[in-house]
Amino acid sequence: MHKTTIEQDAEAAFDGLQGGETVRTLVMPLWLIFQAYLQQRGALPERLEDIPESCFSPFVKHCEDAEMDDDRLLLMVSALRMILVRSGWKPARLAELVAPRRRVRVGNSETGDYRFKLVAKDR
Repeated sequence: MHKTTIEQDAEAAFDGLQGGETVRTLVMPLWLIFQAYLQQRGALPERLEDIPESCFSPFVKHCEDAEMDDDRLLLMVSALRMILVRSGWKPARLAELVAPRRRVRVGNSETGDYRFKLVAKDR
């Protein structure tokens, strides 16, 4: 399958990074989920710098509505931030690319250790 320019740019974000090929292998499937989301909305730009910042919050909501596991969602957000910052984005532009979570205490384990689960901050 032919890679889009934006996908090639995302992959290039790992060039020169120690262990970059391993990181690329782990992170690119997450990027492709985001890219498919943009494409589905008809908002897939040609270049990384043209991604609208306004799409981040709806994307996180989309992942939450699809009941994406919290750990995977947090990894997704981190992966997207890594690609975009390494591609030249200023971190301030990523203010909407967050998945706020809070820890809620659940019953103690059999050994008496405290246990927690993550939930969206607005729940």
